[in-house]
Amino acid sequence: MNKKGAISVETIIIIILALVVLVILAAAFAGGFTELWKRIFGVSQTITFTNKDLAIQSCNAACTLKQADSFCAEKIIEGVKTTCRSLVTCTEPSITAC
Repeated sequence: MNKKGAISVETIIIIILALVVLVILAAAFAGGFTELWKRIFGVSQTITFTNKDLAIQSCNAACTLKQADSFCAEKIIEGVKTTCRSLVTCTEPSITAC
């Protein structure tokens, strides 16, 4: 049953598995597992700032760029825990669900 140009079932399975692994790696490097990681381990992102002005700039940028994860993440400014919601006002509809 070795016909010229025929691909074996094992080869097809290996190609499919390689593609699945490639997709998983691409998602991991693109940050696609951030939400899953939070759900599994209950860990949220915390960002530490030594200057309140830098934190405000970061919050404004996250709002403008519609980065809800960054905007909603807990911030530590000079040892005090806070969030962007308490630092700036964001009217972006995609960020309202923090």
